[in-house]
Amino acid sequence: MAEVKVEPKKDTARQIAVVFGILSIVLALLVILMAVNVIPTVNSNRAAKLINVGMGGQDYGSEHRLHISGYVCNVGLETAYKTQLHVTGVYTTGGAAIDTYVDINPSIIYSQKSAYVEADVPYSADGLGSWYITPVWTYSP
Repeated sequence: MAEVKVEPKKDTARQIAVVFGILSIVLALLVILMAVNVIPTVNSNRAAKLINVGMGGQDYGSEHRLHISGYVCNVGLETAYKTQLHVTGVYTTGGAAIDTYVDINPSIIYSQKSAYVEADVPYSADGLGSWYITPVWTYSP
């Protein structure tokens, strides 16, 4: 019985080398674009990020209202849409007093911009113990 010697075609080996070369170049470009933050990653600072600056509340217990005022700033690189403040509060006895959203005007805050917020948030009984004011937003319109 005669032995048959099979040699790989040079064209196939060359095609494989070309494909791997192209893949290497594409991967290198992706890594570079992620490194300079053109393509956002999980740890990216490109996304919108709202923070409170000088935001506070004053409890007017006899009037059953919490007056909030201060600035909301977008420290991210993208635009924040549908911006609101989530206001929560509890009575000194421990029950929930406030759980509401206050719209921020304008509702769109661009990168490195801020909006001043002033609003009264009503509640139903005396004895507001503590409250929290948290900015919320969406990443798309």
